[in-house]
Amino acid sequence: MDPLYLALLLYIAAIALAMVDLFVPSGGMLLVLATLAALAAVLFGFRSGNTIGMGMLTLVVATIPVFVFLAIKIWPHTPLGRRIILKLPSSKSPAAGVEAEPLQELVGCVLLAETAFCLRGNCALDIGDSMRWPRVALSKPALTCACCRFTSGI
Repeated sequence: MDPLYLALLLYIAAIALAMVDLFVPSGGMLLVLATLAALAAVLFGFRSGNTIGMGMLTLVVATIPVFVFLAIKIWPHTPLGRRIILKLPSSKSPAAGVEAEPLQELVGCVLLAETAFCLRGNCALDIGDSMRWPRVALSKPALTCACCRFTSGI
């Protein structure tokens, strides 16, 4: 097979593999294969001749920003992209009320210290439902902590 035809075939395969990588969760493996196919296309372009090789190199280099631009535009509309990219909250859903409601049942509960009050201490909530609230990380120590050299602002 003539190296020119092989270079064009490899270039088309590189474009196809890169486009399929947008829709298939391959972990970037198809993109690696597309890169190898594009490099092989440039190699076979230079085997066909210097002018054709430089043209193939220019074509591959010019295709990269075009592909990146199209990928940024297309990928959020694919099923995989919709699952990965977070959506903006709708105006109908309350922003602050969602997180505050489950924590309201903790108001007035007794907090039992399992370790010394320091930044890396553990606490258990004595509310009877130990499966839902098994441990709470301390955001601030309640007393002066000798190991952390942190004094609480209480």
